[in-house]
Amino acid sequence: MHDSGRAATPTARLFAWIGAALFVLSLSYFVYSYWTVFGMPAVGALRTPALVWNVLLFSMFALHHTVFARERIRGAIEPRLLRNLPLDVRVVLAWDADATDVDLHVIDPNGDEVYYGRNLSWQGGTISRDATGGYGPEEFALKVAKPGKYRVEANFFGHRQQVLTSSTGLMLWLSSGFGTAAQQDKRTTLRLGSQSGQRVVVGEFEVKKAPG
Repeated sequence: MHDSGRAATPTARLFAWIGAALFVLSLSYFVYSYWTVFGMPAVGALRTPALVWNVLLFSMFALHHTVFARERIRGAIEPRLLRNLPLDVRVVLAWDADATDVDLHVIDPNGDEVYYGRNLSWQGGTISRDATGGYGPEEFALKVAKPGKYRVEANFFGHRQQVLTSSTGLMLWLSSGFGTAAQQDKRTTLRLGSQSGQRVVVGEFEVKKAPG
């Protein structure tokens, strides 16, 4: 936590101004490179919409890391917008091998299976976009969970490049009551053989019926 009552020292102010100057210089160099270095000049008329979108995106990025990161600005934002969306169940699966496709599967008490090919269950469970490269992650979210047992499985689909290891490490993060004061987290790691089509149970959990 920052102490808002303490005045910044001259050294801290100098460091902050140097950082701001370097940021402006780097942004200026990017603009210069954008117009003169990145390939040959475009043929035809200037594509104004594309240029406007680029400027807006970089401006939003700069504001996020400068203005909106300040405590005074964050304090002016509605607190409810800064909180995580409450979820009964949240499952996140990641892995330790680059250029690898591992698929998350979640089976609910109804026997309803959610995965990249069927990303919405009858009771409203959804799964994120299929991560077919990199380290994941893939995420399952359910706002209101039916009581009963849920099973989490991982299916190894394949590598996009040659690898020397014969297995891939999986990291599972399971949260119940996510985004609430009653949130409970459980993390599990295991190794999955790198044979296409291999599928394993990563974990199981039970959602209890609410009292009363």
